Amino acid sequence: MEFRFIHFYPDLMSLYGSYGSLAALRRYLERLGNTVTVEEVRPGEAAEISGADFLFMGAGTERQARAAAGDFARFGQAVKAAAGGGTAMLFAGTAMDLRGERVTEADGSSYAGIGLAGFSTVHGGKRI
Repeated sequence: MEFRFIHFYPDLMSLYGSYGSLAALRRYLERLGNTVTVEEVRPGEAAEISGADFLFMGAGTERQARAAAGDFARFGQAVKAAAGGGTAMLFAGTAMDLRGERVTEADGSSYAGIGLAGFSTVHGGKRI
């Protein structure tokens, strides 16, 4: 069987080694005899989301997530369509925030997510 993975922003959103989740899944599927292709998407690059089997974005700092959000917005409709079609996804840490409606930072500034889910994230001034 062949699998096609989309890895959004591997350089920008890779805090805490989040890519390890993707690497582990890939190795597991390959050990079962499958072929796995990982297409990396960097800011400004084109990507064909339809037909992908798995979408992934690792965690980043709040600043990195904000930078990714500006570019990720252009994939919003395609990601929503993929979710509606049952495509598996893993968005780790701050990447998960980008799937919601809005992210409000500790200083009160905010930016839009892609609206895949009906939640908003509010960052506090104190890290926990």
